[in-house]
Amino acid sequence: MTTYHFIRHGESEANEIRAHLICGRSSETPLTQKGIHQARLLGHWCTNQQLQFDHVFPSKAVRAMQTAQYLCEAMHIALENVIPLDDMEEKDQGDWTGVLRSSIYTPGKLKEMNDSDGHFAPPGGESDRQAAGRMYKAFIQHIVPATQGAKHVAIVSHGNVIRSLVKYHLNYPVSWADGLKNTAVTSIIKAPETEDFRVLIYNQTDHYA
Repeated sequence: MTTYHFIRHGESEANEIRAHLICGRSSETPLTQKGIHQARLLGHWCTNQQLQFDHVFPSKAVRAMQTAQYLCEAMHIALENVIPLDDMEEKDQGDWTGVLRSSIYTPGKLKEMNDSDGHFAPPGGESDRQAAGRMYKAFIQHIVPATQGAKHVAIVSHGNVIRSLVKYHLNYPVSWADGLKNTAVTSIIKAPETEDFRVLIYNQTDHYA
C-alpha cells in the first residue's frame, strides 16, 4: 500500500516579508534560512522514523523545489527521483495578487467567500474548488499511475491547495482556520475496502519538536 505525503513548502520570503499582501502563486519567491532549516529538519525526522520516499513530486514554484531539494539532501535521496509538476502550484489569486489583504478581506467579502462553499474566485483567478480540482486531477492521472508499488511518495506543494484538496475531494472536515504550517505533512492512503483515498494525518509537525 502506498502512502502519499503532501508537504507544504518551508517558510518563504513571501511568508516572512509580504504576509500583509495576497501573494497567490508568487512562484519566484525562495525559501528563507528558516525555511531551509525546516526542510532539513523534516528530512532528518523522516530518516529517524525510517520513512524513505521512493518518489518526490514538487510544484515548479521555487520555494517548493527548494524544499524538495533540502529534504532530499537530508534523506540522501538522489535528485533524479525529484519530478516537478505544473499542477501542484498554489491557488491563482488573479487580480488580487500583490494587493493588501486588509483592502480585500473585509467582513463582507469574507462572508461572501465563506458562503460560496469553495466556488468563489477572485477576478482572473481560481476558486478553491478549481485549484483543488486541477491538483487532484494531476495526482490521479500522473502521480498515482507512476508510483505503483511504491511505499512512500512525497508531494511538495502549497497550503491553500492541499487544504482544499482534502476538504473537497477527500471530504476531510477542515475549516479555513485550519491553516497548514510550513513543512507540515498531510498523509493519505487508498482505503482497500472502498478504493477511495482517505486522510491519515493532517498538518503534522512532529519534526518541529
